[in-house]
Amino acid sequence: MVEGRRITAGVFRQALYLLTILILFFAALELVLGLVGVRPQASHEDPLVGFAGNAPLFVARPAPTGTTLMTTAKNKIEFFNEQQFPAHKRDNSYRIFCMGGSTTFGRPYSDSTSFCGWLRAFLPVADPSRNWELINAGGVSYASYRVARLMQELTQYQPDLFIVYSGQNEFLEERSYGDLKRLPYWMLYGDSVLSHTRTYSALKRAIDTLGAPQAADKAPRSELNDEVSEVLTRTIGPSSYARDDTLKQQILTHYGINLGRMVTIARNAGAGIMFVEPVVNLKDMSPFKSTHRAGLGNAERREWDKLYQQGNLRLQAGAAEAALEFYDQAVQLDERYAELHYRRGRALFALGHYQAAEAAFWRAVDEDIAPLRMPSSMPGLIAEVADWHDVPVIDYDQVLRRAYLRRYDHAVFGNEFFLDHVHPNIEGHRLLALQLLQQLIDQGVVTPAPTWNPERITRITAEVIAGLDDRAHAKALVTAGRLMDWAGKFDEAHHLFSKALEKEGPNGFVYGMLGKTAFRNGKPQQAIDYYRKAVAVAPEMGWVQRALGGLLARNGEIDAAIEHYRADLKLDADNYFSHDRIAVLLASRGDAQGAEDHFKQALRSKPDYGPALLNYMVFLGRQERYHEAEALGRQLLETTRDNAVAHNNFGIIMAQQGDFERAIEHFSEALRINPKLREAADNLAQAQAKRASP
Repeated sequence: MVEGRRITAGVFRQALYLLTILILFFAALELVLGLVGVRPQASHEDPLVGFAGNAPLFVARPAPTGTTLMTTAKNKIEFFNEQQFPAHKRDNSYRIFCMGGSTTFGRPYSDSTSFCGWLRAFLPVADPSRNWELINAGGVSYASYRVARLMQELTQYQPDLFIVYSGQNEFLEERSYGDLKRLPYWMLYGDSVLSHTRTYSALKRAIDTLGAPQAADKAPRSELNDEVSEVLTRTIGPSSYARDDTLKQQILTHYGINLGRMVTIARNAGAGIMFVEPVVNLKDMSPFKSTHRAGLGNAERREWDKLYQQGNLRLQAGAAEAALEFYDQAVQLDERYAELHYRRGRALFALGHYQAAEAAFWRAVDEDIAPLRMPSSMPGLIAEVADWHDVPVIDYDQVLRRAYLRRYDHAVFGNEFFLDHVHPNIEGHRLLALQLLQQLIDQGVVTPAPTWNPERITRITAEVIAGLDDRAHAKALVTAGRLMDWAGKFDEAHHLFSKALEKEGPNGFVYGMLGKTAFRNGKPQQAIDYYRKAVAVAPEMGWVQRALGGLLARNGEIDAAIEHYRADLKLDADNYFSHDRIAVLLASRGDAQGAEDHFKQALRSKPDYGPALLNYMVFLGRQERYHEAEALGRQLLETTRDNAVAHNNFGIIMAQQGDFERAIEHFSEALRINPKLREAADNLAQAQAKRASP
């Protein structure tokens, strides 16, 4: 027994001795590689995405005092606030960079009322012993991989602290992760941890240099533009998003890696870092896009539609409990439809079941096909990375919950502290800044002056708010409204534009957007009223003139409609849309020559404009100018081969000439493209009957 213990102890000592040698070897290797300039890959390189170009955010310019200032580059103003700071930091200065996306930027307002701006106002009064430098480096639509890259650039400016609020923009830019899904999370995270060492980085670089073939399971790096290229800027609303659970998880994994990279970048620069847990509007923002689960059968879909509509009718009538019963039955058929969970949440909230309502709202966020709000798993991921690296996290969720419970009987986040889907209002930013200030006090970075008290906070708050006029408020509301309009959330957009109008008074653009959102909400007469106010204030807005002309034409007010289209042509004589619409309206009241003149002008401005080709073809057919109409029809079909209406009308021209074979061919093609086009079905039947008759 004693001998066995001696053997075990000897083996343990040998293992410990070998382990010590191994640790010392790699420590020495890390030291040598550091001396020769090898940097850890994670400190300067994203393992999953690359970038084309690297224009700096700040550029040097001389100050009147003879010193040098770093100022925001002009080509970056589209994405960043204008900022400046001394190139050489003073001895008693403490330099903080606020990092993140549009919330850090301060959207829909700007820097002064962002949490960074509020900190800039609070810190010199709270602790006058230091020269506090707060630089807002929040970039509109910046995701974590862009934030990490920017942090690397900013390390040259002697930062003391990075405050990072990031997580809402991870799904904005298209990128591919190849077969990343085949790598388990622990392996990918292990790769991230190893990439913090110089030994691993040197070995990887050597293998890459030798041209070793890429492993089949390794994801190719996506190449991104130097600046943001969002999915949403290339589409009309969230239409291009599709459900992809695998990609979603890959993006979240990449997000976690980037948070870890930020920690390394900050610490390599001798700076501190602090994460803020982002928050979202749950209660007052419905999902951006909903789709049904895969495999939902037709019969199930019909039953689901019936239950869903019954629930909606009861919710609108204020019968929340009855609505909830229908929604719960619909969930049993399809639990992946985001809007259903949101409406369940509204019903639960109306019944006072706030905890269950919040859970339903979060499920709606998680099932949203266009994830423009962070999913519910992100806060846990932030906490995991922060705990691993011993980084403080500001629990913004708890900050807002306390604020809610001081004022309301619930803490379900909504319009009380949000201006849109993710951007807190001014008070929300102020509360976050105060919590950040408290964190700096707890860390010993800030030593509060004896004069720092709630009265001073109130005074500073009043001064900052006084710096905003109604025009600034209106501009912010319009910015938020335009985003909601893009997303197809016309109720929310209309509400924001209405508030902007209250702040600023008569404004042509705001009236125009109120008209647009009223129309999209199914209120055409209200839209006409707003459009008329818009053109009375700003007759130079051609898009409003055209929109108003279209609504008046639908009402049968032909002369008034033509008047507004002509007003648009005074602004742009070559506008093919207005020429085409005037032509159609003139033709409807029998002015053939006037109609033809405008058709010709429309096609001179845009020879391949489909609606003008179609309308002119129909016009010529009615005038029995069949050869001219056929020539236009051929031109039309060359540009729009999959246009059912074009094929149907071209078939009519063929039938009018007695060519029933070709007429049948085009009517059939129209029905192939759109089987529900009843007019084509009727025309096909008539053409077949006439062909069969002697």
